[in-house]
Amino acid sequence: MNADQSRTIASFAQRYRDEILANATIDREAIRENWWSGLRFFYDRAFFQGRRDKVSARFEKAALQALDVGLGETEDVKLERLKDLKDEGLLSLVTWHEGHALWSALTDTYTVGGRPTRAGKSRDLEMVLDSLRFISQLDGWNLLRYCIGRIEKGHIRELYRELCDIRQVGPKVASLFLRDLTDVYELESHLAAEDYHCVFPIDTWLRQVALKLGVKGNDGVIRDKLITFCCEYGVSVIEFNQGAWYLAAHAFDILLANLERL
Repeated sequence: MNADQSRTIASFAQRYRDEILANATIDREAIRENWWSGLRFFYDRAFFQGRRDKVSARFEKAALQALDVGLGETEDVKLERLKDLKDEGLLSLVTWHEGHALWSALTDTYTVGGRPTRAGKSRDLEMVLDSLRFISQLDGWNLLRYCIGRIEKGHIRELYRELCDIRQVGPKVASLFLRDLTDVYELESHLAAEDYHCVFPIDTWLRQVALKLGVKGNDGVIRDKLITFCCEYGVSVIEFNQGAWYLAAHAFDILLANLERL
């Protein structure tokens, strides 16, 4: 990979922001201060675990409906119900069983886009439940405010490990969430060189881009090499990662758009 290639790929980050992060960027302060909006920002990344995006989106929408049923439709009612569950000792995965109202809601079927849809597979349900346990330990149950504070204090690597400890949230999901969070809230200046692996998710699309650029190896090797190149060429690591994902995931659409201009 050379400098021109890296800058061209990073330029596609703007499309990612315009199409994927637009609402979060516009409402970022409101999202930061609202515990439910912050949790939804997290779910918008956590449900996308390597399957087709349309399937993941349906699972997420069904899960949100399930939380409305199991906890209440308003943010305030949800929070009060969660506080009650915490006081009752029912926010640990080992306490969930088929007779619990929230578990029953999560395992039910909902209508999403005119199709009956469940809130995902067992791993998705575990992620939802364990994320509720995680935020129950935070001031105001506010995930985004907590994470932003940790990043601003230079503790993103510790935060990354905390997120990875949530059931079914591995390195890819944690780094995807932290990448977009860092971008929306303009926190990249708080990252040291050794922090970049926390905001550089590797998936099928990134692997394809890496292969085209002649970068080979396992995910760790690919990540380290691409980060090193970006730092050497003065290219934003976050913009490169977002741009590479967008470019690979939308290559056909980009090709058609270019052909239409000819």
